[in-house]
Amino acid sequence: MPPIGASPPGAGARSLAERILRFNGVASRDSRDAVVFHYWMAGIAAAGGGNGAPEVKALAEQVRFGRPVPAAASALLLAGLQHAVADLAKDFGTAIPAFGDVFRIGRGGETFPVGGCSTAFEATLRNYFCPRIPGSTRHLAASGQKELTLTIFSKPIQSFTLAAFGSNWRPAGSRLHYNDQARLASEHRLKPAYFEIEQLMQVHPSRLVLTRP
Repeated sequence: MPPIGASPPGAGARSLAERILRFNGVASRDSRDAVVFHYWMAGIAAAGGGNGAPEVKALAEQVRFGRPVPAAASALLLAGLQHAVADLAKDFGTAIPAFGDVFRIGRGGETFPVGGCSTAFEATLRNYFCPRIPGSTRHLAASGQKELTLTIFSKPIQSFTLAAFGSNWRPAGSRLHYNDQARLASEHRLKPAYFEIEQLMQVHPSRLVLTRP
């Protein structure tokens, strides 16, 4: 229920509220409800004076850690909902996009849909910081959980890795590994690493020998 003295939410706000209530809490790249939730959280920050405002910081902590939200915060929640209605309409009209259409990963002009971008309110298992691209409705992963490793202590050992932003950080020169793993991050895949020489030889490695004159 809205707080005493507050205007009842319009049809647009009620529709968004219903989507938020049925949101499963997973910021997957295919989720549209995750976009609504993200815009609601951004709207709360805007309505409350920014992420650094005491009331917003307290509410962010309550949401992130699943703590009960006090009734006194209901006005801020509704104000954030109204912001979300306006901002979603401004950015996308009536068609709410999938999360991965808004949040991307990649470099050099080639990007892929990604899930798991965290904000002050949201804490995801795979955490990327995704600031908004100036003059665009899209967000681009800029930092965060970029080096993943999974090791299975079998015989022989199995190991898999991911350098989410590419293993070559230089935009100039050879760009062979500048953005080659962004697609893997988008598709929730890892690439194999090799512990045994027999495993390595199966992928046809090259070797360069340098000698001093």
